[in-house]
Amino acid sequence: MLKSSTKKAVNIVYCLFCFLALCTGEQVTHYKEKNVQLSLQPETPLCERASEYWSESKKSEPVFVAETTYEFEKKPDSMERVSRIMRAFSTMQGITYYSNLKKKNCVLYPQCYTISNPSSKKAVSDDASKGSIDGKTLYFYQEDNSFGASVYKADYTQTENEIMLHMENQQAMSFGLIKAVKPENLFMTLVVSEQYDKMVLYILVQADVVSIPLIDSYVVNSFNARLDAISAWFRTEYEK
Repeated sequence: MLKSSTKKAVNIVYCLFCFLALCTGEQVTHYKEKNVQLSLQPETPLCERASEYWSESKKSEPVFVAETTYEFEKKPDSMERVSRIMRAFSTMQGITYYSNLKKKNCVLYPQCYTISNPSSKKAVSDDASKGSIDGKTLYFYQEDNSFGASVYKADYTQTENEIMLHMENQQAMSFGLIKAVKPENLFMTLVVSEQYDKMVLYILVQADVVSIPLIDSYVVNSFNARLDAISAWFRTEYEK
């Protein structure tokens, strides 16, 4: 018979295998490239809208661009579930990522919670209202393990079979003593689309990041690790 510790390890591996079997994903990253062409963007109205935010508000191209897409099993209450997850900022608190700098798993967001307005740092309950979230704007406070604390603005768009969450940093983000990203220069957009018997998650990150040769690789690795962590967070919450 298997020892209890061995059984536990087998169960963990089996659960991980089952979880990965539920979704397939791809990721593409561009850094300091010109005329970047998005290659993973699903052909849906809100996914196409996601790529327009930057060009509508910025004159220069983003320094960092990354996109990822995942497919999920469709659940009976999928759209309601997605709406709840996209407003539950407090569930991001404590999620982990692998730090290439420290060579170990670290807590990505020691603090993350909803706030009532961009000038506040006081936590309030996550929005739990019912119905469409189209046109809603929320704010949340997030302490990042590498980039420090910042307030984010979250805008929502919802159609019959898609929900989009567009996030922008409202304060500067620093990498050590270096201001890596100025306010309103990090865009992270999540779009979830209901497509027949599956759900598709598309995440687009665009940022104007300071370019310093000595820390370039750390900044890119940090952003990629966060993209992985955010997609993993969403997938985990979706399967609950």
